[in-house]
Amino acid sequence: MNHPLRISIIAATYNASAQLERMLRSVETQQYPHWEIIVQDGGSTDGTLDILRRHDKSVSWVSEPDRGIYDAWNKAVPRANGDWALFLGADDFLMDDRALAQCVHFLKRLDAGIVFAYGVLAMGLDGKLTGILDRSRHKVFSMFISDMGLPFPATFIRTDFLKKHSFDSVYKIAGDFAFCADHIRLDNVARLPVCVSFFELSGVSSSESSRKRLLRERLRILRNNVEPRLEDITAALIATADSDELEHGFIE
Repeated sequence: MNHPLRISIIAATYNASAQLERMLRSVETQQYPHWEIIVQDGGSTDGTLDILRRHDKSVSWVSEPDRGIYDAWNKAVPRANGDWALFLGADDFLMDDRALAQCVHFLKRLDAGIVFAYGVLAMGLDGKLTGILDRSRHKVFSMFISDMGLPFPATFIRTDFLKKHSFDSVYKIAGDFAFCADHIRLDNVARLPVCVSFFELSGVSSSESSRKRLLRERLRILRNNVEPRLEDITAALIATADSDELEHGFIE
């Protein structure tokens, strides 16, 4: 008998008490019941652990020092039991209580070779919407030339793939971009016509103080990860050009 798809929500936290509750509640109130929350905390001292203790029934958490977000994710992945994983920041949240149900509706139809399945990402400040990131597959591959490609907080990744391929913890901000640049292919990525989550623009990767470091990390990834794959990426751009305008819209 086929088991229901299980979703692992993975979060790295550090002194995240201001908005962590919102993220946890956005998962706990989902209409789709087959999920788990995996939190890897870096040793918070601000009340984050008190919040996690209050959510002990729904959250599997560990608190110990780490070397940043991607090291924390690498530590969390082995504890994940889901079929697909979604990485959220402590200040991000699922868009509404139907988000996982809508995503699973499409995830369960995907071929086994699909590793990445991404949806639409809402963005804003203090939970207030300021923009929507709705990229076709063509746009995803074209953005690899100069930007982040996949909208990571709205991207599901097969958990068994994650357990074989770790994030490069040398990066502090753009390790998700490096991961996708290494592994995305035309035949292993699918688009979900669902607004999955809300990305809080006040996070680490969006702050002005981190902008220079982010640009340096992106440049390194473009040279080391993207440039050797330009032929494959160009082929993907050509193959998806005709469907560019068709890959938009939301499910009802």
